[in-house]
Amino acid sequence: MSHRVNNQKLKDNMELLAEKAFALYSDVLKLNGQSPFTTDSLQISIMISGLAYNINRFDEFKTCVSLMNSDIKISSLLGKLVGTFAGMSTIENAEICISQFIQQVYLKSKNTSVDHSVFNEQYEMYEELFFSNTMRFVDTVRLHNFESEVEEIALEEGLAIKRLPKDHDVQTTMQERRYRPYTQFSKSEFVIERRYTKQKLVGGFTSEPDPEQVTKELNESGDLFDIAIKSLRILKSSAAYRDHVITTETITYSPYAGVTSRVPFFENIVLGDKCVLSAEEADELKAIILKAKQAGFQPFKIASNRLSFGMERRFDEDKLLDYMIGLESLFLPDGNDELTFRLSLRVAFLINQDMVERKKIFKFIRKMYELRSKIAHGNAHGKKFKLTKEDISKIEGILRSTLKIYLENPSAFTSDSLNNVYF
Repeated sequence: MSHRVNNQKLKDNMELLAEKAFALYSDVLKLNGQSPFTTDSLQISIMISGLAYNINRFDEFKTCVSLMNSDIKISSLLGKLVGTFAGMSTIENAEICISQFIQQVYLKSKNTSVDHSVFNEQYEMYEELFFSNTMRFVDTVRLHNFESEVEEIALEEGLAIKRLPKDHDVQTTMQERRYRPYTQFSKSEFVIERRYTKQKLVGGFTSEPDPEQVTKELNESGDLFDIAIKSLRILKSSAAYRDHVITTETITYSPYAGVTSRVPFFENIVLGDKCVLSAEEADELKAIILKAKQAGFQPFKIASNRLSFGMERRFDEDKLLDYMIGLESLFLPDGNDELTFRLSLRVAFLINQDMVERKKIFKFIRKMYELRSKIAHGNAHGKKFKLTKEDISKIEGILRSTLKIYLENPSAFTSDSLNNVYF
């Protein structure tokens, strides 16, 4: 969006109004023995909302209302629903827009006087609502069991892993300690953040929004966050996972601005070692994400999903099933007979060049495939095959190595290439 001010008179009067309003807010907080620097944002918001009548009596407020109502661009949206396919919000009248804007600037500033840099930034967002054809948003999800030497990893345009200190809101902390106590130990200071722009829609659709379009828009960030997690798991073994709650903040002004959350029906939890990312691994992660997004090979998607699912499973038998399905999807595209032999041979040949190691891998994969078949058919309790933690770690590593090989050389996984495998 251009930084050009579209209605200078409105901005000037808003700034004058903000000066008076800030003084009033601060006086009231002081009378109640509170400070904008230490008081909870929710408490401040409730308190200053009660002062709307006092603010409305200022001459600057009345001037701002008049200027908004006389500006065609602004007045055409007042009282309308504005947003995107995924969600819309009522714009209300000029009085509410102004009052809410002043309160939002105060909450952002947390100062007794107007911070003009904050005011200018917020006013740009205010005009963006009325004068732009697009709206800006930022979606954020907290990472667990994660640490990085790099403070911010730009994964692609608009998508990044960055350090963002945890919110120590008392109420939220107490709720988590009661209902999600494990998060106190696994939650990291890093988040995955997605900044994006959407076409602005105004209420009064001529037809109902396409359900597929709504679903796609709602799932875009979650799908990207999942790709980032799957790429982390392809990179290295760890218990890193993302929180189940995705928060959305509307950057473009909205009278009822705030952070909304989308919560799924179930919560994903992974136990294990923390993922500690070095600067070199951060660069490797970016390359993996880029290649993973470009990979149109369905078996790769199945295999990467199965690696991710397996790392989340509680029981080793379930892990083995996922990892073996992942290997089968990559190494048995032709679905031919002699599955055990062909899978074992192809895996051994592709992931190692040493003949002795190939034979070991061949025997190991054959053993794991037979055990996988027994598990799948409810007959995994015989003495011949006993699944160990070392087996699980090894088969997970083989699948991970295979996925990395695919990203570097997809042509190695065509039926013709795999059928040419021999010792």
